[in-house]
Amino acid sequence: MANSDNERHRRERGVILELLVQAQQAVAFTSLWRMMDGRGFTVTIDGLRFHLANYLEPQGYITLTRARDLPGWQDSPNVLPSEVISVKIAPKGIQVLNRSIEDPEVVI
Repeated sequence: MANSDNERHRRERGVILELLVQAQQAVAFTSLWRMMDGRGFTVTIDGLRFHLANYLEPQGYITLTRARDLPGWQDSPNVLPSEVISVKIAPKGIQVLNRSIEDPEVVI
């Protein structure tokens, strides 16, 4: 079971990068979540957030805009400062898609 979950996660990361390249611009977090579903990858909000914040961003494949990064951000009881607002592919993410960088944790 763990092996099939790991493979699914690697494929999900690849699809995230593909969708971001196709978008050619920053994508709202919830739009990316819907786009994943449209491609047949049903992932939870927390699962998508995990892929973005705990793997793809630290690797330098994407950039995230969080609520605290927005102009005029003020603390709000309804939105956490770390809440992901939008996602954009980074040059290193494009290199992974072009296979000029190999990452066994991302399946293209």
